[in-house]
Amino acid sequence: MKEKKVWIFGDSYAAYTQWDGSMAWPTRIAEKYDVKNFASDGTGIWWSIDQLIKLTRDGKKIENIIVIFFVSQYIGRPSFNFIDKEDQVHIFQALCVPDDYYDSEDHYVMQRKDEEYKQWFDEHLKEINSRYKKYKDFINQFYNYSNEYQDIFGGIHDGWNINYISYYTLLKELSNQFNKMLVVPVQDTPHELIGKIKNTNKFMLAEGPQLRLHDEDSIDLPQQNHMRQENHDIMFNMLVDWIENNTVFNTEKLIKITQDTK
Repeated sequence: MKEKKVWIFGDSYAAYTQWDGSMAWPTRIAEKYDVKNFASDGTGIWWSIDQLIKLTRDGKKIENIIVIFFVSQYIGRPSFNFIDKEDQVHIFQALCVPDDYYDSEDHYVMQRKDEEYKQWFDEHLKEINSRYKKYKDFINQFYNYSNEYQDIFGGIHDGWNINYISYYTLLKELSNQFNKMLVVPVQDTPHELIGKIKNTNKFMLAEGPQLRLHDEDSIDLPQQNHMRQENHDIMFNMLVDWIENNTVFNTEKLIKITQDTK
C-alpha cells in the first residue's frame, strides 16, 4: 500500500498523459505514491487555485496530503465560466491579437520548422475565435481594464507582478492546511519579487528559473509535459528527494535544451 498521498496541480507541464510506455515524471510519481493529479492542459493559475480551494472545503481530511503545485500563466489564461479549460491558453491570442501579428517572421510560431504545427495553430485560433466571438468585446475590455496586455509587443505592467505575488502568498497560506506544499513557477514569473517569499516547514518555493526555459525548443511539439526524457528523469528524482527529505527543489538542475544543444 502506498502510504504517502500526493496531489498535483498545474497545466500541461504537470498533467498526467496516457502515452504507451510512458516514463514521464507524472506517471512515475503516480507509481511510487498515492497520487491524484488535478493538472490539466492549457489551464492558468486561476483555474488550478480554484480546484485546490474547492478541495479544502469538501470536508476531506487533508492534513496528510503533500501538494505539488505548478504555477502557470496568470493573466494570459483567464478562468471565466464560459471558457472551456483547455481553451484558456489561447483565448487572448484568438480574440485580442491583430490578425497579422502571427504572420510576422519574428513570432515564435513562425520561427518553428514544423509546418504542420503552424497550420494547426492558425486553424486552432480561428476555431476559438469563432466559438467565443460573442465574448470578444468582453475579453478585450477585460485585458484593457487590467492594463497588463496593453502593449503585446512590450513590457508587462507592474500590476501584473502584484497580482502574481498575491497568488503565491495565497498558496503559502493554504499550505498550512496540508502536510506540505511545493510550488514550481512554470512561466512569466517575477522571481525578483517572489524571492522575498520565505519558505517554511510547510511551504517550499522552487529555486531557479521558470520551468519553461528548459527544453524550450520542444514546448509545442508532441512530447510529454514539454520535456525530453532526460529532464523527466531529473524532475522525478528531484520531486522524490523533496517528498522524502525536503531537499530544495531547483530547476537549474534540469538540462537546458535548445537548438544549439540538440
